[in-house]
Amino acid sequence: MAVHFNASGIPDGFATKSVGSVFFPVFVQAGVTATILVLSWFSFRARPELDPARPADSARRHRRFSVRAVISLLLLAGCVDVSILAGAWPIWHADQNLSPVLVLLPLLTGLAIVVGVALRTGQGGSRLPAADGGAPEEENTGVVRRDDDQYWRGAGSLYVNRDDPSLFVQKRFGFGWTLNFGNPRALLLLALIVGLPLALPLIFR
Repeated sequence: MAVHFNASGIPDGFATKSVGSVFFPVFVQAGVTATILVLSWFSFRARPELDPARPADSARRHRRFSVRAVISLLLLAGCVDVSILAGAWPIWHADQNLSPVLVLLPLLTGLAIVVGVALRTGQGGSRLPAADGGAPEEENTGVVRRDDDQYWRGAGSLYVNRDDPSLFVQKRFGFGWTLNFGNPRALLLLALIVGLPLALPLIFR
């Protein structure tokens, strides 16, 4: 069974047929989809980073940010699955070759969707309008954000707070969420996400 192809799409690597080799792309698809579904579920349950000066407005932005981010991730998962299917097609049909461009096109489309949503929405909905429609802008309460700099490590890229029960928190930089590395459950989740894809080929080889 062909398992590797050169730049022209011609098979140049072969392996003995087995459950693992034949259905490995399917396992990868299932793993990618399940991982993104789990992350999406946890993202909706993540602690919102609300602005105490305008709590109602920031809560509205957070909801829209969460919905847009999760939808873009689900679309990315679908695009990744299509790319994996396109890559697996020549493995299952050795007499049919697909251009590498066709294999990568769905993946690149999914990434473009995520980047586009990130640029239009901003982290936590920071680029969304302050108010919906003709609703009046919320008055500033004068309350300032709490200082949690002590919990951010690695130039603000890692959040470590053992007293925070949250698994996910919004990133300080970029788009989306990051794990609370001070929470043992978050570390277990990370181990499962990384370990399961590595274990599947060994289980079904």
